Amino acid sequence: MLEVAQRIIISDGAEAATTTRIAAEAEVSVGTIYRFFASREGLLNVLVARELDELDHRLAEAGYSLGGTDWSERADTGADVMIEFADDPKLAYRTLMYTSTLTGEIAATNRDHDLRMAHRLLAGLPQSVLDAMQPNPLAVMHLYLGILDKGMELAFFRPGHRDDEIIAQMKLAARTFLAQYLD
Repeated sequence: MLEVAQRIIISDGAEAATTTRIAAEAEVSVGTIYRFFASREGLLNVLVARELDELDHRLAEAGYSLGGTDWSERADTGADVMIEFADDPKLAYRTLMYTSTLTGEIAATNRDHDLRMAHRLLAGLPQSVLDAMQPNPLAVMHLYLGILDKGMELAFFRPGHRDDEIIAQMKLAARTFLAQYLD
């Protein structure tokens, strides 16, 4: 059911992924969908969570962290992974996050993911950097991730379009923001 929903969203948009259509294409009853998911939004939320797990895997493979003197290159590497993830035509994430209306459940899943990512990035920083981020290092890291999130939203909000000028500005803004703490 998740794969069918993903395929429909990729090809026809989030609004086309109705429980009736998902059930028909998955060759199950609508009742079967509701046996596994409380609602259509619940199904889409599980799909987003699964795709965010894929993002985490890609970031881990790339060695994404902000520790060390090469933090700027690492930040760019992480941003590039996130950009390629958002632009991956095999995933529904871009459509669900940037070109459709977010439900509260999906937005909460994305916020929880951002919180986990912020904690992971902070864990790789030396105490001197954490001290420079006082009084709230977690807020600083959320602001950095917010720059990336908003930049990608602006770069990808039109279906089938990627604005590389906005992506370049986003990466510069994120590095500039971090430099006040990491340089």
